[in-house]
Amino acid sequence: MTLSCQAGGSGEPLWAGGQMQTVVLYPGGSASSPGIISANQQIVAANPFAGHFVHVEAQIRVNSRWSWAGHHTDITNGINYSHFLSARQLLPDDTIVVHSGMYGLSGGGTSTGSPINSNIVVFSAPYRLVVTRLGRIT
Repeated sequence: MTLSCQAGGSGEPLWAGGQMQTVVLYPGGSASSPGIISANQQIVAANPFAGHFVHVEAQIRVNSRWSWAGHHTDITNGINYSHFLSARQLLPDDTIVVHSGMYGLSGGGTSTGSPINSNIVVFSAPYRLVVTRLGRIT
C-alpha cells in the first residue's frame, strides 16, 4: 500500500519513502541514558525539522516502559495537584517547549488517563520527545 498526503497547501508530501518523518529526541541525555525531568520544570528544545510545523509527544519511562504521562489536575484546599508532561511547538520561535505539572508528571492509578497506570505518583522520570514533521511554516 502506498500512502500519499499533501501538507496544508505547501505541496510537500508528509510521507517520505512511504514513512512519516519522525525522530526521537532525548533532551539532556541520549537513548542509552535519557535526561530526567521533574515536577514544575520548563525546558526548551530545538525543532529538529526547522521551518516545519511539528507534532510532539512527550513520554516518560516508568517500569521500563515509555508512554504518555497523562494529565490530571486537582485543586484541593487551594493547593494545585497538577500531574502532566506537555510538549508543544512555540511559534514564531520555532522551538519545542516542554512543561511538567506543578506537583508531578503522572498521578497514581487511572486518574490521568495514562496507559502506564503505575499506581504511584511519578515526581521525576527519564523523558523523551517523539517529534513528527508536518507541513512547512509559511
